Amino acid sequence: MADIPGIIDGASDGRGLGLEFLRHIERTKTLLFMIDIANYRTTIEQYQVLKEEVKKFSTELSGRKFAIALTKTDAYYGEDLEGDIKSFIEELGLEVSTSNDFGFKKDLPYYVQDLTFNRFDEEKPFFILPISSVTHMNTTPITYALYELIGQTKK
Repeated sequence: MADIPGIIDGASDGRGLGLEFLRHIERTKTLLFMIDIANYRTTIEQYQVLKEEVKKFSTELSGRKFAIALTKTDAYYGEDLEGDIKSFIEELGLEVSTSNDFGFKKDLPYYVQDLTFNRFDEEKPFFILPISSVTHMNTTPITYALYELIGQTKK
């Protein structure tokens, strides 16, 4: 598994750590997109850049199972953190979840795939979860969810 925190626009063309970093993550079976919610760029823009750069580098890599962590919720400086997270989930064509088996905190919106019928949709993230390393929000539950995601990869 690899966490993907900061692939910049043009990484697949060699900008920044670019190709070196992309080659490193190519060996993984599971991806965790780390999106900085306190960034000046919109959440959807950051996500689209990450997905596009991975796809430009390797269509095989871009087809791997993935999840999204919305980081630095403690540093958010906008007006409506809850609304921005909900909007991001909806922009991806998903609905905010109301329950989970991982213990996600319910004070901010999140999304997790419903695997009731054991159907994993590889086109969608396994989960979208706001986290904070500073306040430890969802840092333990994300480990449980990632464990499940890795287990889904083995199926």
